[in-house]
Amino acid sequence: MTRHGLNPPPSGGGARQHVVLDGIFYADRYEPMLAGLDRDHFGVSWFYYLDVSLDETLRRHTTRPQAAEFPPDDMREWHRPSDLLAGIEEQVIPESSSLQETTSRILAETRLLRPGTSRSVR
Repeated sequence: MTRHGLNPPPSGGGARQHVVLDGIFYADRYEPMLAGLDRDHFGVSWFYYLDVSLDETLRRHTTRPQAAEFPPDDMREWHRPSDLLAGIEEQVIPESSSLQETTSRILAETRLLRPGTSRSVR
């Protein structure tokens, strides 16, 4: 589905869609797929890595509506520190970056919301 949103249809009709992937993408498993999306995308692609310790990850998780969906023990198994992609340059967001700082940075760098738009980010 992601691939279909990246570029306009061959007929020339329609517009490109912004596609944001968010989740745990282990480098050894997902880098080929992410590299393919990057290669095949007609526009600029951005990749971000949230560099957060396990303790901070667990603390932040308690503030999410989905906190009850998976326990800390599961998260301990999933956590891979410094799991950066080898062939794709990622912008590293440090643990010290607040939600507002992170959101502002990504929106500014990617220009997902251009000046003058009235849409807000929650």
